[in-house]
Amino acid sequence: MNAIELLNDMRRVQESISVKRVRRKNESRDDYIKRKAKYRCSYCHKVYNKKDLHTSLEPFHVVKKSESLRFVLNHYRIDEKTLLKLNPGLKLISVKTGTLLMVPDSYKIFPNTHGVCYCEKCKIKRYSLELDHVSFTRLLVKKRRKIRDQITNSLRKKILQRDNYKCAYCEIEFDGKKNNSKLTVDHMKPIARGGNNEEKNLCTSCEFHNNEKDSLTYEEYVPKIKERKLLRENGVTF
Repeated sequence: MNAIELLNDMRRVQESISVKRVRRKNESRDDYIKRKAKYRCSYCHKVYNKKDLHTSLEPFHVVKKSESLRFVLNHYRIDEKTLLKLNPGLKLISVKTGTLLMVPDSYKIFPNTHGVCYCEKCKIKRYSLELDHVSFTRLLVKKRRKIRDQITNSLRKKILQRDNYKCAYCEIEFDGKKNNSKLTVDHMKPIARGGNNEEKNLCTSCEFHNNEKDSLTYEEYVPKIKERKLLRENGVTF
């Protein structure tokens, strides 16, 4: 395969990735939810075979970038008092992009926005605790934040110094030619996937790459940015 054929193939891949996932003809609701989730468990974030995943419709809403609190209230036809009753301990001032909210049970109807995909192990754990999707997710986030908060300032400084204050991912994608405005410490194997705070599992990352990497491992994320680098070098803009 020559360079032009490779570039065309990569462009087709990029186009397929950018296409919104819509339900295919004759595709079951369960299969659609699994495909939309990229066959990844919503709780442990591991990828499984389709047959090893379960699905359900849950009454929840993830606040999008363009949405305000007022929009969410109007969308679900509820007031602040009802929202607080559904989400005990919620502070309205903290409702921002990415906030996970419980909504009225009557709204678990759309597989594209209310579909949840999970593995057998997480299903057993969640049901044994008798928790709904939102409560179980919040519990997991709380536990993972506790582990993340154990990274001391001295350890963070040690990792930054070890990596010469350079983002490990910018070094790959931009050959170190991009200035890192804000540096963070990233878990190469995410805590959600069983990672820990050992030095060998930590690396310096800019805020952009850290957020984009999300629950991917280092081994899963690097090929993605290498592909993007190659596309950029061949004139493909993003």
